Amino acid sequence: MSNIGKINISCPEWVKCEIHEYNTYSSLWISGESFTWKHKLKSPFLALFTKDALQIYLPKFYNKLVKLDKKNVKPLNNEWSHHTVTLQKMVKSAFVGFRKYLRIIGVGYNFSVDEIQGSNLLIAHAGLTHLLRQELHPSISVEFSRKKRLVRAKSACLSILTNTLASVRNTRKPNVFTGKGIRFRKQKVNLKVGKKKKA
Repeated sequence: MSNIGKINISCPEWVKCEIHEYNTYSSLWISGESFTWKHKLKSPFLALFTKDALQIYLPKFYNKLVKLDKKNVKPLNNEWSHHTVTLQKMVKSAFVGFRKYLRIIGVGYNFSVDEIQGSNLLIAHAGLTHLLRQELHPSISVEFSRKKRLVRAKSACLSILTNTLASVRNTRKPNVFTGKGIRFRKQKVNLKVGKKKKA
């Protein structure tokens, strides 16, 4: 069976885990300071919660009732691993949250934040005739470096954080010749060689 699916998910004391069982499925609730995640666990998978760990497992009688061949084992293992990895991310988001970084490169380029009608806007000065604006989700908090060329965004939801920063980056992708633009902190940009002047 799946080695990844058998991994125990450690839950700190300040992360609240609850198991709600229904007729055909179980619902796992993982609560942090500001977010409550709900994950649906369909049959035949079951969840077991101890004092400091959460485990997803298959009942022993399931193998006897259903003859598992190679065609059935692989999708079952994939689903088992998916549940375990997803729950690990939920516990991490409720515990410490997720962080991602954006860097802007160019002379006079920088980031700033403006509040308009109760919502925060991330503004990028990227050498254009207009400012680049992106509305930030309430769960996202941002910090800047001293020169405001590096922004650190933190959120409990990885998908919201990734989609927001990706949309900011897409407004001003790095130039393939000069490298100017917005990129993720560890993103590598392969620069092209421009045309050489004839002597």
